[in-house]
Amino acid sequence: MFSTRILIIAHEGPDLRRAQERLSEIGYETHLANTAAAGMLLLGKLQPEIVVLDPLVGRGRPEDWRRALERFRAGRPLAVVLTTDDPFARRSLAEAADLGVLPRMFDLDYLLSIVDGYDDDEEFLRAG
Repeated sequence: MFSTRILIIAHEGPDLRRAQERLSEIGYETHLANTAAAGMLLLGKLQPEIVVLDPLVGRGRPEDWRRALERFRAGRPLAVVLTTDDPFARRSLAEAADLGVLPRMFDLDYLLSIVDGYDDDEEFLRAG
């Protein structure tokens, strides 16, 4: 059975920890990186299908993450869920993702609906 890999790149907090625990409980492979360097390393190593990203983690810049995600993606489906409501970050990173973004404070049930949109053919359904 295929296990969707989810990488959470953000400062640890109760909402993200709860999201990671819930996603793991229902069978998703989840990983947490709380620095930009760790996030970049795990992005290449794990090749996740979904990235939950705080683009400002470790004093990161949205345009740096956009370039990194575009290089990583290389034609594969990738969903990026943002933990910020910054309009520039949303616009900048949405270009690198197939699904769009979910602004702060993200709702765990909505995140789960995005994850469930990943079908057996490994294609993401577009979320409105």
